Amino acid sequence: DDDDGDEERERRRKTEEDVMAEEPGASSVPLPFGGGGNLNLNLEDLFSRLSTKLVEVVPVTVVDLCKHLMEKLTLELERVDALLEKEKPSSVVLKTFALAVGALWLARFTSTVIDVMREQGYLQSTFNCLKRLPGISHLVRKEKEKIAKKMEKQVLEERYSHSKVPKFSCLPSKPLTHEKVFDTIAELNAKDVGYQNGKSKLSGAVYFNSMDHADFQTKVYGKFVGTNPIHADSYPSVARMDAELVAMTASLFRPPEEHASLNGSAAAADGKKGKKISSSVCGSVTSGGSESILCAMKASRDWWLSRNGYGIFRNLLNALPWRKGTVKPEIIMADSAHAAYVKAAEYYNLKMV
Repeated sequence: DDDDGDEERERRRKTEEDVMAEEPGASSVPLPFGGGGNLNLNLEDLFSRLSTKLVEVVPVTVVDLCKHLMEKLTLELERVDALLEKEKPSSVVLKTFALAVGALWLARFTSTVIDVMREQGYLQSTFNCLKRLPGISHLVRKEKEKIAKKMEKQVLEERYSHSKVPKFSCLPSKPLTHEKVFDTIAELNAKDVGYQNGKSKLSGAVYFNSMDHADFQTKVYGKFVGTNPIHADSYPSVARMDAELVAMTASLFRPPEEHASLNGSAAAADGKKGKKISSSVCGSVTSGGSESILCAMKASRDWWLSRNGYGIFRNLLNALPWRKGTVKPEIIMADSAHAAYVKAAEYYNLKMV
């Protein structure tokens, strides 16, 4: 019986091989599970089966999906129309406008709050919010008042407790004589830190290296104490010194070829005789370091705005609640930076980083 069964299975196998060999497009495909045998399959039949499986996995096409979504949208719009059937058109428009503005404002407010919290830190922002609560804000204000009174008392004691000069809170009723003015100045100046002719350890407050240098500066200043640089036509000497100070300072930042050109050696600088190289550095003379920092920061702010802040389309984009990124200039500064940089950030709406 076993031999008869084996012969029957062998006969059927040969019959199937003969039939597959006669069909066009038939090919012999290796078995994926090894064993050394080959499995004869029709490639067209194989692709047909794969397509059927894919259709079973994805039962709807993209077109059917779009139709389904449109039907759902139509049903929802019909529900909205039914709810607004008794509303006047003008009321619908106004309510829609108010809702849109409110949603945009809420989104913009949320975005601003998140930006501030990221900038200040979530913990610091939480403390700031807590300090604004009615009960806590009262305690914070009382502590600030105590500290302010303590500082005021210390300052007043240092200024007036041991001084013979009366406190001037308003213009004196009678003019002071020259002798009285010098005596008052000597009394006030007695408590100031002395320069000690180069032996003082005070740094960053005065800008001369000896008392002889200071006396020389005082004499030069006395020659021009009655001038005003803003009236260049009346005081050309001051205007000339102003321009030359800017030029000397600019030469420290100017490229070598420009420096050579301005000193009359343009031919040696670029090899072309008579070619004039214009300066790309400019500046202005100010009354001190703080004003110089403020002017420099304003110039930097204006330069940034000229490339990032102007234009109706750009400003509209910056106003979008979901827009991220830098919408105002930033200053990268150390904690030890000059106080004028903090002033510049407050004056010119700059972000300190």
